[in-house]
Parts: sequence; C-alpha cells; structure tokens
Amino acid sequence: MAMTILNNPNTRMGLGELNKNITSQGISLKKIASGMRINGAQDDASGYSISESMRVRIRGLEQCEDNTDLGNNMLKVASGAVDVQVELMKKLREIALKASDDTYTQADRDVLQNETNQLLMQCNDIAWETNYNGIRLLDGVTDIEEKVVTREFIPSNANNENSDMSTDSSGRMSLLGANRSSGLRDAGSNTPELDPTAPSEENKIQGLFPPANATSYGGFSGYSPSNRIVWPKTMTQRLINYTPGVAGNFDPPIYIGDNTGFGIVYNLIAYDGSGIPDFPEPPTGKSYYIKNGSGFYEYVPVKIESDANDRIIVSYTGADIGYGAYGYMVNIDFSNARLNGNPLDLPKDLNNQSISVLCRGCYQFTSIKFETNRPAGTGVLFTPPADTSSNYKNSQVYVVGIGNEPQTQSQILENVFKGIQNARGITDSSAIDVVLVDDAHAVILHHDVDTDTYSLLKANHPAPVIYNGGIGSLSGGGEEEYGGEYVPPDPPEPPDPPDPPNPGGEWVDRIQYIHKKYPHKDIVIQSDTKSSLHTRLRLPNTTLDALFPSMDTHFTLDPADIQYPTEWSSDYANLTLEEKKAKWRDEIWPYTKPGAVASGSCVRTREKAEKFIEDLDQAIKYLLDANTTLGAQMSRLETMKNNLVTANEQVTNAESTIRDADMAKEMVNYTKSNVLAQSAQSMLVQANQINSSILDLLK
Repeated sequence: MAMTILNNPNTRMGLGELNKNITSQGISLKKIASGMRINGAQDDASGYSISESMRVRIRGLEQCEDNTDLGNNMLKVASGAVDVQVELMKKLREIALKASDDTYTQADRDVLQNETNQLLMQCNDIAWETNYNGIRLLDGVTDIEEKVVTREFIPSNANNENSDMSTDSSGRMSLLGANRSSGLRDAGSNTPELDPTAPSEENKIQGLFPPANATSYGGFSGYSPSNRIVWPKTMTQRLINYTPGVAGNFDPPIYIGDNTGFGIVYNLIAYDGSGIPDFPEPPTGKSYYIKNGSGFYEYVPVKIESDANDRIIVSYTGADIGYGAYGYMVNIDFSNARLNGNPLDLPKDLNNQSISVLCRGCYQFTSIKFETNRPAGTGVLFTPPADTSSNYKNSQVYVVGIGNEPQTQSQILENVFKGIQNARGITDSSAIDVVLVDDAHAVILHHDVDTDTYSLLKANHPAPVIYNGGIGSLSGGGEEEYGGEYVPPDPPEPPDPPDPPNPGGEWVDRIQYIHKKYPHKDIVIQSDTKSSLHTRLRLPNTTLDALFPSMDTHFTLDPADIQYPTEWSSDYANLTLEEKKAKWRDEIWPYTKPGAVASGSCVRTREKAEKFIEDLDQAIKYLLDANTTLGAQMSRLETMKNNLVTANEQVTNAESTIRDADMAKEMVNYTKSNVLAQSAQSMLVQANQINSSILDLLK
C-alpha cells in the first residue's frame, strides 16, 4: 500500500463510518426520547400521512364525545323541567276534581280558580324560561310547508267561465269561483257617515240585558257589570290607567330600559300627578318596557301612542302584554228578550235594533245595529266626519247584516261576528273567537267556541255601560237600501237541470302548499361517525298554547289520514271507523286536542271543571310522551357516546401501531450505534497515525 501525505483514505473511511454511526445513534436517541417511531415525514412519509389522518380523526371523536355529553345535559335540563310541569298538571287535576264536586260552594271555586291561574302561569313560565346556555328549550315551533298534489278530472266541455285560475307570486295555483260575492250592493255609491250628536232611540225589544244600574258620561242609563274578570285573551295593545292629579305608578307599570353595554337596566317610571302624562320618544339605546308575568317574568319592549287623552301601549314584537289585565263581561242572549211581552221572532224582531257600549269617562260610544235586509255576515263601519268635536271623534256604529232567513240565536250572532270583521276589513277566516270592536276603549266581541256563546268584553277600568238602543244618525253606506222594514226571504228557486254527460276530458294535477306549525323544534348533535352523523333531537313545546290549544290554534295537532293505524287491535272491536279514529286520537296520538280552555274561568263552574279535567288529561298525555321522547333521546346519546369511545380506542390503537416506537428494539439500535461510534472513533485515531509514520522515513 502506497504511503501518501496529501490523502489518507483510511482516515476518510473512518470519519465516514463515525458520522453514520453518530447519525444512527441520534435517530435512535430521538425515538427513545419521544417514544415515537415517526417524528416527522422524513422518518416514514406514508406512515406519517396515515398517522396524522388518524390523529385528526381521534381529536374529532374526542370533541364529539364532549358534544354528546353537552347534548345529554341539555336534554336532562329539559326533562327536569317537564317533570315539574307534570307535577303541576297533577295538582291542577286535583283542583279540577274538587271544583267539579258540588260539595264546594261558588266562593270555594273562586279560590280554586285563583290557585289554578297561578299554577297555569307557573307552568307557562317554566316552558318560557327553561334554557341551556341561553338557548330556550321548551318553546320551539317548527314551520313547514307541505306540498299536496291532487288530481282533478276536467271534462272537455267544462265551462271555463265557472272558475278562474290564478297564480300567486310563489307560483302556487288555486281555483276561485267566478260568482264570488262582491260585498254590499251599492256599497261604494255613498260614504258611510255618523252624526254622533243626533238623538238616541231605545230598542223596541226589552230584557236583552239586566235592568239599568249605571249612567254614562253622556247621561245614558244602562246595565253595567260589577264583577271584574281576569282578561281571558292575549293583548298586543293595552290602555294605560292612571288617576289624574294623583301621583303614583301607572297600571300596568312602565319601565325605561337603558342598554349600558353590560345588559339592560330597567327603571320604573312614575306618574307625577300633573295632567295628562307625556311619553316622549326615548333616546338612542333606550326603550319603553312592561313586565309580562310574575316570578320568571320577562320585559317586553313596547311603544306608547297617544289617542286624544288616552295613552296606549303597543307591543313592538307582537308578544302578549296582557298579564295582570282585567276586564268586564256582558253576555249577549236573546232568550230572555221580549217584544210586547212575547218571545222574539228571530231574525225579524231584531231588524233595526241596536246595542250601544258607552264609556263612563267620556262621550264616545260604539253601537252595533242589526239589519235583516243587509246580506248576512257583511257590515259597514260608520264614523263621524273629521271636523267632529273631540268629545265624540272616536264614536262609531257598526251596521251588520244578519239576513232574513229563519235562524237560531247562534247563527245570528255568528253573522254579527262576521259582519264586524267585514266592516273592519278582516279577511282571516281562522279568527273565530275574538274581533276587536272599539280600539280606543279595548272592547271586543268574544266567541266562546266551547259553549258557543257570545259576549262583549271591555279591558280595564272603568266598567262599560250597555245601553239598550242606538245613538246618533246614519247616512250613506247602503242605509237607504237596507235600513227599511223587514223583508221576508224570496221563495227558493227550482234547481238547475243536470249537465249532459260527457266522458271526454283530462286529468290535471293541482298543487297546493299547506303551511303548518308543529309544537316542537329540532336540534343537531354533531358526531364524527357515519352511524350518528348530524344526530337530530326533538325538543317539545310545553307552553300553554301547546298544552291547552284553543280551537283556532296555529299549531297542526290532528293526525293526517296516513298517520292512523291500518290495522286495529282488539281494543277497537265493535267500533266504527270514525269511533276508532277518535279513540286512537284521544288515547294514543301524542298531541293535545284543539278546543281546550285554560283561561281565568276554567274551574268556576262544575261544567267547566269537568271540561278542564278532559283538557288536563290530554295535556298530561302530551307531557308524558314528550318526557318519554326526551328520555329515549338521552339513552340514544349514551349509546352514541359509547360508540364514539369504542371508535376512539380502535383508531388510537391503529395509530399507535404505526407511530409508536418499539422501545426494546430502539434501545438495541441505540446501543449498537453507540458501540460502533466508539469503535469508528478509535479507528479514526489509528488511521491518523499513519501520516505520522511517514515522517520517520524523512529523518
């Protein structure tokens, strides 16, 4: 082997081996220190990619475990609140059973009614105030539009003039009859006008109301109810009550809310006793509020409007602001009325008769005049000219058509109800229980759909005076045509001959979109497994609107035909199909029945208490089904969490196999690299000594 000075191959070879052993030693040391076989993509590119994907999956599964825990906690809060409502229903049922027993006096039932009102309000407060992380749980509503397609056979010789096809802005098609009512004949030919200062005229019929016991501000004597009632309907407008010249709080109390940035501070506004109060527009960041409810109450934002000397609260959001309001009720009943000592011949004897509602604090009044010659269910509102004195400016007269056909009292009052709606331009056919009669004095015509009775209700103080007659004189509005003596109905016309048969034609699809509201809302619990991805949970609505729905409820509560069973058990033997459906709807179908009553008089009589028991049974059925659903969903979330834990364990084990280091193996590799590094270092020293030996030759 040649002996050279410039290059020493042995030294270079020893140095290279030393560097390799040191690098291998460093890699083994890093794996031992971190416990991982793969510390970066350079260690194992494909293994690193697979491992990181698994780590993303593991972290997602861990978050989903937290999601299921939070969802379970939310359901527990909702279920606990429903448990309390079930207990309240049990207590209410006990009270109703007491009130339905004739061993209790009317005074006892009044006490039971007060307790019932408080329990019902508490039940409603629970539904409105139960929340989790600020999310209300038991007041949800689901709005959907169901598409319904029906097939209709159109004969080829069909008279197209009998129907008009119209399409609204949403593209939905409907059929409208061509012979639609055009309203009052000649109604637009003259303007309806009231002279409120003209002399009054007392009715010919007597006994329509109890004897006169009060006098209005205008000097009219009439009947005035003395007993106040709890206001039975929702209110979005409400009169402010105060005693002029006497300082104190308004009724209802009014607050000014100041948004400080850390929440809203509510300050009570007091009446200083000086004249008519003034409510200026609040500055930016402030609003007027009133409380709605007690205990778990809420502040409802309102605006305050002026109408002559009256101050009226109007809800900004349309929320009910009627808590604590009271009123007076006067029933309309023709059965005790007499004409010349004889029972009334309906509808003839009611023609041109009137009922007037007067205020004790002003000259203004509202009258309802019946006309048999005017088309049934139509009406015209007569108001004074614009230059009328402020004493009378809000006076008004409704002239309603009751028709000249023979009718029952209920049919006549239904026509009166519809006539007032027609006069006010109300076209909502679902409004069957309340129509506003007098805005300024909060007077409504109320239809109790359960008893099919009609009453005049006035909110707040003072009690109204009901005058048995009409006030003022009318002109225009069809009075010259319809206001005369009773005209008997025309004899019936013979039926039209049937159309000749024609088999030709075609089938046409009719598309209709039906808007529906259901008393529940859905929430989504997010998961990271296909078996539980986007888990949808249902939270029931347990407000009084859902527990005790009125006949005109906005909720869709009755089952569709396809939701009834196709096969019936032996429990339904010997029943007709309609009886089977009714039994199944009452006992099995989870939703409550429309027509329930949970107002301020639901246990004041034995009959109402018995009806209230039936309504409570439906409410209890609904709450038990709701809580059962919540419990089943909690069980589902427990199973969902167990599945997530198992998936997490499996993915973690798989990721460990790919990424975790075999510590025994790495210790062997580290020891080997350490020994080889020391050996290479020793050989490097010896290789360096070869160059030194060359110098010995030069001596």
